[in-house]
Amino acid sequence: MFGFTDKETPETARLIFLRSQEIGRRFLGLPFEEAGELVKRNFTPEHCYVSSDHIAIVYADLPDFSFAINGWLGDNTLTIYGGGKYDGFLLQRDAAGDRLNINVEKPLSRPLGPKAKRLADFFQKQYGATDPRETIMRAFGR
Repeated sequence: MFGFTDKETPETARLIFLRSQEIGRRFLGLPFEEAGELVKRNFTPEHCYVSSDHIAIVYADLPDFSFAINGWLGDNTLTIYGGGKYDGFLLQRDAAGDRLNINVEKPLSRPLGPKAKRLADFFQKQYGATDPRETIMRAFGR
């Protein structure tokens, strides 16, 4: 599929996409405080963190990724951060699920994860994720 020879990238992308849909359906449409309480009831303390302005979920089948919900500006958004071999990978989803924004950047103090770019490329091809910086640059003819 799309010239990928490894089976891990499509499977990881599929799981991330499914988890993002699940989080969107269950938590993003709720008031932030209510979403936090629901997360605490549905996940063990080892797999979630809830504060007054941040919710983080780590799934056992995706240990290299943190799914973070932020309620800034009144709309809950989901940001998925990669770690380990996916370090530098970032995917954002709005509450409506209409847009997937993707970004891959080398972290300041660590090397870029060897699979971060490949996963981002797959998200762009398979799920239509876009890099907002590339979209802005194209709009300005750069």
